[in-house]
Amino acid sequence: MTGRANTTAGDRAEPASGLALRGALALHSGLALHGVHLRHPGADRDAVRDLHLQVTPGEILCLVGPNGCGKSTTLAALGRDLRPRRGSVTLDGGDVWSLPAASPACPRSPSAPRV
Repeated sequence: MTGRANTTAGDRAEPASGLALRGALALHSGLALHGVHLRHPGADRDAVRDLHLQVTPGEILCLVGPNGCGKSTTLAALGRDLRPRRGSVTLDGGDVWSLPAASPACPRSPSAPRV
């Protein structure tokens, strides 16, 4: 997965009415990747290069592509399981890596077992 990802107004979904999550964070600008380069530990090249992506609150995003294009790698960066080599991942403008592990935005602690 390389290049720039874009969405159009027609791709945006409205949030479900009446949906409330206990302890959920009220978002304003959403989640964004800014020039992100991702590489798996031990790999000799990036799996994702220069990815720019903005997901606004209420928007539903689907990552679609062939095997090995970087979909799961991108999700790993969004979930703080893989730190970008370059670029940043932000939540409402703040770097996600600066959030406490037990914050409502990042409910899983770094030591939690993977499922």
